[in-house]
Amino acid sequence: MSAQSERAKRTIASARSPLISTPLLMHFCSLLRGKTLENIRTLSDLYKQVVKHHLEREDLQRASYDKHTELTVSFSTERILSAMMRLAVLIQSKSASSVAVNTEEFKGSLLSPENGNPENVLEGAWWPKHKFWHQASWVSEKYTEKVFNLLKEFSLVQCDGDQVRFMHDSFVYYLTAR
Repeated sequence: MSAQSERAKRTIASARSPLISTPLLMHFCSLLRGKTLENIRTLSDLYKQVVKHHLEREDLQRASYDKHTELTVSFSTERILSAMMRLAVLIQSKSASSVAVNTEEFKGSLLSPENGNPENVLEGAWWPKHKFWHQASWVSEKYTEKVFNLLKEFSLVQCDGDQVRFMHDSFVYYLTAR
């Protein structure tokens, strides 16, 4: 057994409860290598590394896509993460058991985030009440329609008919807490 596999086995075995409990998460974890595995101590660490690795891998695909389409949109990993955090909070604002939102509502939250402010809408507002949060990019940054389309293509988000959700429901909880 390789040293890398042995480190992963020790990390997983040292956890009080299973860190990896779903096949999709197992797949994402199988892609992690080296020091990344050594630094995973908690479920939060695991999700952080899985999300980071996935978005870095998607960066390469997005760069190739940009070359072929001559699309020039500044869409860093941090911007993707901010947009995904917004989606997670939007999903959670519906109810604790929600796992998806309407595609148009998600698009609206990206293009016009201020419309999520409870002062502007009657119900379903995702906008944080405390002004401290209003300065955070995941709350206030506006995105373009091109970015919305890229987000659907190159992130942990998937479209299912007229609904948007994460590849796995557990990403909602991680990104909301982040």
